[in-house]
Amino acid sequence: MAQGDQINFKPHFGKDKNEGLTLPCEGEVGDIYVFSPLGEGEKDPTPQGLASIWFCVKRAESDGRNAIWARVKFDGILTCGVKPPPPPANLPVLKEG
Repeated sequence: MAQGDQINFKPHFGKDKNEGLTLPCEGEVGDIYVFSPLGEGEKDPTPQGLASIWFCVKRAESDGRNAIWARVKFDGILTCGVKPPPPPANLPVLKEG
């Protein structure tokens, strides 16, 4: 049994693989979108998964400027029953742009 809270964000599933998924122009800082090109309930054939997480880092403005979204990149992948390693201490300094 898992310890602590597990949060499941329901993905926005692709209706048609050729249609593509797009992020909304509206958004508030902290909004999260989870996307998957798969259909709901469709088996994912890839070893590491096709879902991606996007985080709104700048809200849409009333003057017509769209929200800005950043994709969350992960530095490791594990399966159940494996103790996660400590976070890396040597990540590069973030730069704008």
